[in-house]
This record gives sequence, structure tokens and C-alpha cells, in this order.
Amino acid sequence: MSEITDLKKQLERISEEMKSGGNARLDPDHYSNDVKELVFAMNNVLDTISEKAIFYQSILDSLSAPVSVTDLDENWTFINKKTEEMINVRREDVLGMHCNAWGASICGTEQCAIKRLRRGELESVFEHDDGHYKALASYVRKPNGDVIGHAVTVVDITDLVMITEYMKEATHSLVKLIGSNPFPMKVLRNKNPQKPRDTLNEVISEIRDVKKPLEPPEHILVRMESGEKPN
Repeated sequence: MSEITDLKKQLERISEEMKSGGNARLDPDHYSNDVKELVFAMNNVLDTISEKAIFYQSILDSLSAPVSVTDLDENWTFINKKTEEMINVRREDVLGMHCNAWGASICGTEQCAIKRLRRGELESVFEHDDGHYKALASYVRKPNGDVIGHAVTVVDITDLVMITEYMKEATHSLVKLIGSNPFPMKVLRNKNPQKPRDTLNEVISEIRDVKKPLEPPEHILVRMESGEKPN
């Protein structure tokens, strides 16, 4: 086997190792003096590539949001530290596995973030460990535009969901309060007169005053009942 052929095979091996986070290099002593300089140059290039990969990986690991990348078959090619923490795995153990291993409620369904992305829908919501999340998906492309995978960023929207639910309940209670006429005051009648009750009565009075402008004037109600459209 010629040194060049051997060099090519070694580079293919190193390429595969680097995909898994390896840091292998060519052994200059394995080659003749004529090829050693080429080997040293190649190792310098590999060092530069490795340093850049570590740099960008550290950026992704510093993010507070889980980020994962899959190939076209939906197998993981990268997950950041936040993803490791969220689903309790180690990166080196899951690379190459199908992303269904996440175990989220949308995994394996038509609501999967990647499946929705392929339908032109960039967001998907799901629940995981009593939390609420939004998955934002996008394509990973080569410089020429060819799609080579998918990237999914997960945003915790638990607080937003809780606030929304609270606002719904509060709005329902307010509507019910405004709609009650007269306001049931029997809960206050058996108590001694106190300033807080006076304040509450004032609030109730103000709510009723707010309600009045929301009701259609009497002449408009008459016209609506007759089938005539109001101006």
C-alpha cells in the first residue's frame, strides 16, 4: 500500500472519529520524510478544525435553552448541555440515536417538531415533566443550500401558560361578577361593619358603572329586536 493511499484511509478514520467528538491525529513517524511535512500540515488543519468545533460547541453549551440537531433520518448529531440536563442523558451516549429517545409527548406523532417543519409549520408545543414547552424547528443547510438536517430549540413557556390560564379564570370571574345583578351581599351582612367592606362596596359600585357603557342603549336594542340594523 502506498503512503498516499494509507494517508487517505487514515484521514477517513479520523474524520469519523471527529464526528463523535474524537481528537485523533496522523502519526508523522508512520511516514517517510517525503510525506512527513504533508502530515504535519494536515495535523495543523485538523487542530484548527477541532478548535473551531470546540469553540462553537461551547457557545451552544452555554445557552439556557435546549438545542438539538438531527440528520435527515432524524438521528441526533448534536445535543447541547441543556438538552442533556432536561432529558437526563449524556451526549456521547445518544449521538446517532433517533430523536424519539427524547420521550416528549409529541415524539412519534404528527405534532413532532420536525414533521411540522416539513409541513411548513415552524413551531410545536408539548408537555414534559409537568412543564410546558415550545419547540422551534429549522433546517440545517450546506453552503450551497442543500438540506442536511434539522435544528430544534426548546423554549420553556410554563410561566406563560400558567399566566394565561390565570387570566382566563380571572376574566371568567370578572364577567360573572359584572353579570350578577344584584351583587350577592349576604356574605357581608353577618359581619360587623368595617372599613374593608366599605371599600369592597365602592369597588362593586365602580364595576357596575363600568358595565353600563358596555350595554347597548335602549333605542338600539329596540331596533335590533325589530330586525333593523343599527347605524
